[in-house]
Amino acid sequence: MADPLPLDVATLAGLFCSALLYVLLVIAFYVLIHKRKTHRPNYVLIAGACGMVIFSTLTLAFTYARAQKGFITLRDADGGPVAYFGAMSSTEEVLRTAFICAYLVLADAILIYRCWVVWSENYWIVAFPFLLWIGSIVVDSIMIATMARMDSTISIFVINLGKWITAVLSFTLAQNIIVTALIVYRIWVVNTSTGRSSTSTLRPIIAVLLESGCLYVTTLFVFLVTYLASSNAQFIMVDILNPMIGIAFTILIVRVGMGVTRSQMESTYYRSQVNGSHPMAPIAISVNRKIQQDDQMVEEGDSGYKIRKGGSDADLVDAAESV
Repeated sequence: MADPLPLDVATLAGLFCSALLYVLLVIAFYVLIHKRKTHRPNYVLIAGACGMVIFSTLTLAFTYARAQKGFITLRDADGGPVAYFGAMSSTEEVLRTAFICAYLVLADAILIYRCWVVWSENYWIVAFPFLLWIGSIVVDSIMIATMARMDSTISIFVINLGKWITAVLSFTLAQNIIVTALIVYRIWVVNTSTGRSSTSTLRPIIAVLLESGCLYVTTLFVFLVTYLASSNAQFIMVDILNPMIGIAFTILIVRVGMGVTRSQMESTYYRSQVNGSHPMAPIAISVNRKIQQDDQMVEEGDSGYKIRKGGSDADLVDAAESV
């Protein structure tokens, strides 16, 4: 049965959507760099955001070059634009796919880094996600090499290429679900281990993490479903994949960096101190209580709850901001 969405229409729609989302990504990146209210920037995450913007720019450039060549340069060639857009072995398509894969590898690496930080630099926790990450790099390389050797008349949905595309999306999807769950679980455990009330100071950061993770996972899932359904809508999804993931990643840092999440946490923390079962004493006294939780030392002192990380103490809210 013929696809109700023509390939040339899907290509044009993908270019429009990716350009629109790219503008939103650049705006979010500008806010991230110039409008921060916190004075403790995480340079690893900022460098990752820079890399995402660069890869998104290169991907959009090749997407535009591909559209221009198909609609203008080769419009009178045999088969017209549809024949060109269906050729997966074209130089523009292979390079564009390579940048998309590099983007996914970078995004997954940053997600693993976040998990590593939250789990107090525990390498065992991120061992399995790291193996998935290595596997995704191998599968990406095989997929790109397969595309470059394909005949120009072969569809993207053929089994020989399709199994590698499915593997790439499956690896990335599984890794994101696992790592996001590990991050949220860790913050939740640390939060509950301190014995706070239901009005937790870390609930806002958990909500932001879930929102960002859901946007990332949903985009990947819809892409995978459209590809498995052999729908030309997957050409739209592949175009919006990079900027959508970049927006999810950048907005997470922006909301914390501009103090939105911090103000919510501080407000909730204040309410928990006023309404909680541990009122402030009328005298200055230093009290420390250590709680052992999953090999992670959480310390409660007169300066607040702290999480021991890498041999140094960091405020629990600041530790949450690092994600």
